[in-house]
Amino acid sequence: MIIGYNRQTRPARDERGSIFLETTIAVVLATILFVALYGGINYGLLTIRLARENLRATEILTDKMEVIRLCTWDQVNTSNFIPSTFTVPFKIGGSTNNTKELVYNGTIRILSIPPGGPSAYSNDMRLVSLKLNWGTGKINRQRQLYSYISRYGLQNYMYK
Repeated sequence: MIIGYNRQTRPARDERGSIFLETTIAVVLATILFVALYGGINYGLLTIRLARENLRATEILTDKMEVIRLCTWDQVNTSNFIPSTFTVPFKIGGSTNNTKELVYNGTIRILSIPPGGPSAYSNDMRLVSLKLNWGTGKINRQRQLYSYISRYGLQNYMYK
């Protein structure tokens, strides 16, 4: 018995080459999609990290300003009553001993009214300048807050 050769069961030589080409293109496209997905997730996590750091910086500046606003006028004008520098960790209640932990370094300056300001109030007003510095990776970041305080301000209402 002679079995006939059926040409249709065996793929043609051109079809075998196209299968390899299709597989290669599919692997390249899958790699590009994976890299894009990885980049998108990485960018999203970095954005969340920066937002958390900015929010914590705002909390620190607001906290320091509210403490200064509750001080009496004599306390504000007493040298070294309000420290000129401070350090705050990123984690609330955390210590600043860990060198790998994110730490905010700040300065507080209490100035008389700058030139061009309301000179009639120069003896009864001060300008408070708060500056906060921290590092995100190799990038140094900074945030500032300025506010006026007065002799007859909030602290007189709180303590009466």
